[in-house]
Amino acid sequence: MEEVKIRGPIHNYISLNKTEKLLMDSAEFQRLRNIRQLAAAYFVYPGAEHSRFSHSLGTFHVAKEILTFLSKSLDLKDEEIEMVRIASLLHDVGHGPFSHVFDEVISELKGINHEDVTVWFIRESSLNDILNSEGFSTKEITSLLEEPVDPSKKIFSLIVKGRIDADKLDYLVRDSYYTGVDYGRIDIARLASSLKPINLDLGVDYDSIHALEEFVIARYEMFKAVYYHRTVRSAELMLIKAIKLAKEFLGISDIYDAEAYVGFDDNFVTCKLRQIKRIKDPGLKTAAMFYENFEKRRLFKVAFEQLLPVRRGTIARYLSFEKSKGDIEREIAEKAGVDENFVIIDSPLLPSLPPRRKEDDPTEINVISTDLNGRKRISKFSDLSSLSGWLKEYLNVLRVYAPKKYKEVVWRASKEVLSERLGETTFT
Repeated sequence: MEEVKIRGPIHNYISLNKTEKLLMDSAEFQRLRNIRQLAAAYFVYPGAEHSRFSHSLGTFHVAKEILTFLSKSLDLKDEEIEMVRIASLLHDVGHGPFSHVFDEVISELKGINHEDVTVWFIRESSLNDILNSEGFSTKEITSLLEEPVDPSKKIFSLIVKGRIDADKLDYLVRDSYYTGVDYGRIDIARLASSLKPINLDLGVDYDSIHALEEFVIARYEMFKAVYYHRTVRSAELMLIKAIKLAKEFLGISDIYDAEAYVGFDDNFVTCKLRQIKRIKDPGLKTAAMFYENFEKRRLFKVAFEQLLPVRRGTIARYLSFEKSKGDIEREIAEKAGVDENFVIIDSPLLPSLPPRRKEDDPTEINVISTDLNGRKRISKFSDLSSLSGWLKEYLNVLRVYAPKKYKEVVWRASKEVLSERLGETTFT
């Protein structure tokens, strides 16, 4: 069977072989067409309607490019190359409705994330049957998406999910394109070609350090302008609240049903949440209110915001424990005299992923240089670029959201509670 070519706006033509096309045509993979890549970003950027389907194809294409360059310095077997290609294609197949919004839900409720679900979904669905019929080991392929990774397979895994990988190289450019901002326009070809193997790890050639700086800055700027935009996060937090409050109605408590999960997408959740208001179940009244306000764009406002310098990062880490966050939300609400559901604390350091899957520090990327004697030297990006210091600040933001009419009272209560509870005297 000849390769199939798919044309897109980011990478032009993307080619898939027979096995890859079979996987792409599966119901499990086609499901990704109905899952937005950027959840509620379309509230601010109307063009951000792209899906996990297109991103997965893009990640697959970038992984192929990286493999092409790595094969010049590594003796890669055909089966190893194909294993990485398949893993990159399927790396997001387990994403739930509204992508990382659902990660935040299942992280709190079940202590898992989309990577855990992806591994399960590949092994338990028809994807497993396709892989077996094509002569591939599902276990070996999914091992590249798990933690910890077999040391002998670590480099292959890093192509799919490392500090600088096919996933990030695609989504930065793709998200930039569809939101209409310019921040994510990085040099994918230069970075893909600069990745080099070093001690069972991957690093970037020193000659490409400017492209690497561009990559790190792009992540920082996209984070500020898109991923953690205060209005985008307000919409997402309200959607998260509605989903959590309606978790039994949505069937989230038992998501491990591969056949049912095929239909578990944005459309399913949207339809179910719209039904709540008509059902008039008293137990779902608050969930109905949150979803109706979300859908009509009656969003919570930022009542309190504080930049936390690196030295105070322990504050946001303290809040990463859901119980502590909930306790503080209730204390602020009580002091402000409002319903506890009307106070939501948000910080990027509140993990949407369980602690073992926390993302690596983006400034700790390996950089490989060669000295005058021809010896390879490994340094960290943070040791070579003056950008690294201030880039570390980008995670340390703490926000408290509340309905517009309660902004003033919640601001005063937040300032008082956070100063007392967290031992700080400089909240403004």
